[in-house]
Amino acid sequence: MKILLVPVAALSLYIATHELAPGVFPGDEFRRLEITYSADEYAKRAGMGDAYVVGLFLEKGMDVDSRDKNGATALMRAAENGHVKVVKLILSKKADTNATDKNGYTALMVAAEGRHAEAVKALVTAGADINKKNPKRGTTALMIASAKGNADSVEALIKGGAAGGADVNATDNNGYTALMLAAEKGHMGIVEKLVESGADRKIRNKKWHVTAAYIASYTGHKDIAAYLRHNRRKAGR
Repeated sequence: MKILLVPVAALSLYIATHELAPGVFPGDEFRRLEITYSADEYAKRAGMGDAYVVGLFLEKGMDVDSRDKNGATALMRAAENGHVKVVKLILSKKADTNATDKNGYTALMVAAEGRHAEAVKALVTAGADINKKNPKRGTTALMIASAKGNADSVEALIKGGAAGGADVNATDNNGYTALMLAAEKGHMGIVEKLVESGADRKIRNKKWHVTAAYIASYTGHKDIAAYLRHNRRKAGR
């Protein structure tokens, strides 16, 4: 049996440039590494942050937007785990930034869910639709980041890219805004950022017809409730 030996320098060159060095071929590398050429494996490797193998898949002709058995793209898998290097590699191949999985989540949404601000920034820069809503829940990436207390992602989403920033007053299927979700979870810094960015404190949700201030008070965040009602914090905060 012939064993393929790939020079370390050649592998290092690929990892640095995402281009195969002369004399190194994708098919040979799949055999050497004993990797199955499949959409599932491609997405799995993206989720692991394996930029080298993801690059091999793309060099061999894998559809950049192919999906795994759960309906997720490699971009989603990389984004949800915060693997920015892989996110940027896949984006460089013109991946669909707005594709959704079976649950209606985009790569931007799962990056926000995972509190991966650098991945969020990369996707925003690449033109991901910041205001796209999950069709099942009506949530946007900003709502998710606000609920999670991810200040850096919130700031990146509000700032936005060439197409503008996030709609701070968008509502989900239950009428909740990003402000309400941040207030409910007690994220004062994010509440302040949203208000400074134009969040409407007077919006009421659908089910209970209550404002963010009421939600904050009901969930025990009296400092946020006071801020939203009177623009002040409790002493010592």
